[in-house]
Amino acid sequence: MARYQGYYRLYQVAAWHQFIILLGYATYLSLTPSPGELFESSWDKLWHAGGWFALTLSLRLAWPTLRLPWWAAFGLLLYSLLIEVLQHYSPNRQFDLYDLIANGIGILLAVAASRFVWPPVHRRLMTLNRSDP
Repeated sequence: MARYQGYYRLYQVAAWHQFIILLGYATYLSLTPSPGELFESSWDKLWHAGGWFALTLSLRLAWPTLRLPWWAAFGLLLYSLLIEVLQHYSPNRQFDLYDLIANGIGILLAVAASRFVWPPVHRRLMTLNRSDP
């Protein structure tokens, strides 16, 4: 019987839940007619890049493999495109190619950063998941 498998399972459940919650929050902020003064008064592209950077890292935490599959990051980019298209139908919002580019930059930066940071975290998680000798 595994010594820490219960903790690992709890980590997996929590990691997927936090990703889904963050994705839902990002979707809400992207499609609401007025996201708030904070987002309107500051540089919009930095918020886009930072938000999708955080979403990608969130997905990275939920995905327990050594490397995040390319199609998972590409899926986030496609979801970003879907949100931009849906903004066309939302009052006071519009499709913006530069928002999509900023989202892609945030995703790429997170994938690059996780290549350096994730391996030691992955090794630790795998020690929690293995069985006792």
